[in-house]
Amino acid sequence: MAPCCVAHEGMTMALGLQKRESTEAAPQPGLFRTIVESVTDGIVVIDERSTILYCNPAAERLFGWPDGELAGRPIDVLVPEEYRPRHQFRVRAFAHGEAQSRRMGSRQAHILGQRYDGSEISLGITILRSGSMMMAVIRDLSDWIRENRELERLANTDPLSGLQNRRGFSEAAERAIRKGPGEDCRFFLLMLDIDFFKQVNDRHGHDAGDAAIRNVAVVMREALRSKDLVARWGGEEFVALLSLNGRKEALMVAERLRMRIASTTFSGGPGVALGMTASIGLVDGPGEGESLDAFVRRADLALYEAKAKGRNRVVFLSP
Repeated sequence: MAPCCVAHEGMTMALGLQKRESTEAAPQPGLFRTIVESVTDGIVVIDERSTILYCNPAAERLFGWPDGELAGRPIDVLVPEEYRPRHQFRVRAFAHGEAQSRRMGSRQAHILGQRYDGSEISLGITILRSGSMMMAVIRDLSDWIRENRELERLANTDPLSGLQNRRGFSEAAERAIRKGPGEDCRFFLLMLDIDFFKQVNDRHGHDAGDAAIRNVAVVMREALRSKDLVARWGGEEFVALLSLNGRKEALMVAERLRMRIASTTFSGGPGVALGMTASIGLVDGPGEGESLDAFVRRADLALYEAKAKGRNRVVFLSP
């Protein structure tokens, strides 16, 4: 088939033109062309060799290609190099399968495309098959995904301290524990409680109490490593999941944090200077088959013991 005929057939597929048995008047091809070239979703038609036969203006804008430059090129130019073998396999499987349409990517599991400048873009794609040709209807999900990630970040963040909240910590800790602590390391869970926090609220008001929460959060971020998972567990309690070489190092880290809080004078608002201490419970684990909830309960028991022994101290509780 001559190239001009193939291109025309690709355009015909994109326009959705079908032969009609009846003599009933059908919409004119020009109407379909106007629709295809005006929609905001990208439309790309490829042949059995995965060569682009046609793409509408929206597809060119989506991928940042100059007008008319995509036609005749392999579809791989729109796919990041590392994903091209997998993409080629999926295209071939669809071309030789029984399904006439398939959804590729979604708001939950998007796929990546590549723009003309090499940058990546998150996409949702529906592919259709007609004979030896395939058509992809492509939607840019980048804005939706950015907004969704921001909503997820907000849902997992404690608004007062800026740390992760209990939900965010639990999800991140579960992932970290599944991944493992790293070579020659063990996990340690630290639970911290601001001593006599109620007295701060009673004497100076809740604004001072809020300032105390924020100040301790800042100290924890500064005293611990960026890779450590730190969260406000609730009220005046904080937790941190640490990956360290052993008990000695964990006790050193916890003691350094305790001393940092005890030696700092915090601002509780205009004219309010706060001196605070903290009690810290520390455990290692999780043990074999131990859930995160059970791991946290052990840290809470260690914290309870630290408070029972007079506060402003670190207690390590063995399994």
